[in-house]
Amino acid sequence: MTTPNPIQTPGPGDPSDPAEVYGATFTRTTSLGHQVIAVDGQLHEYSSPPLRGLLDEAIATGGPGGTVLDLTLTELIESTAMGVLIRAHKHSSTLHQVFRIVAAAGTQPSRALKITGLSRVIPVHLTLDDALRAARARPPEPGSAAAPPVAGPTRPRHPDENGSATGP
Repeated sequence: MTTPNPIQTPGPGDPSDPAEVYGATFTRTTSLGHQVIAVDGQLHEYSSPPLRGLLDEAIATGGPGGTVLDLTLTELIESTAMGVLIRAHKHSSTLHQVFRIVAAAGTQPSRALKITGLSRVIPVHLTLDDALRAARARPPEPGSAAAPPVAGPTRPRHPDENGSATGP
C-alpha cells in the first residue's frame, strides 16, 4: 500500500505558499517496502536541494529494498539535478542498496540520462512497476550468506598448440 506525502519546493516569496514553487512537486511513498519519490515538474539548481534531502532521507531509512526516483512526470532535468542523482547512487551503494530511476522513453530526462552515461551506471526503467519488480528480484548482496562467492579478476586465457587454454 502506498501512502502519498506531497512536498512542494518553496517559492521565491513566502516559503509556506504552496502556489509559489520552483517548478517541482515531490511525492514520497512507500510501495512494497521500497521508498519511491516522484517528481512532477522541473529539476534544476533551485529544485535540486529539496530532492537531495528527500533522497538522503529515503535512502537512510529505506533498508535493503532500495529507493526509486520516478521521473515519469518530470519535464526537465538539468546538470545540478544530475549531480544529485550521482550522489544518491553513491549513498545507496555504501548502504548496499540499489537506487533506481523511472524515466519514460523519449522524454528529456530519459535522453539526458543516456547522453550523460548515467543510464549505464544507475538502473533506469520505463515504468514504476518495472522498477519495483526489478528491485524485488534483486540478487543478494556480495558477501551475504545467500550470495555466491565472488571471483577475483581473471586474466585472458590463450589456447596453446593443443587447443587447451593456458594462462599468460
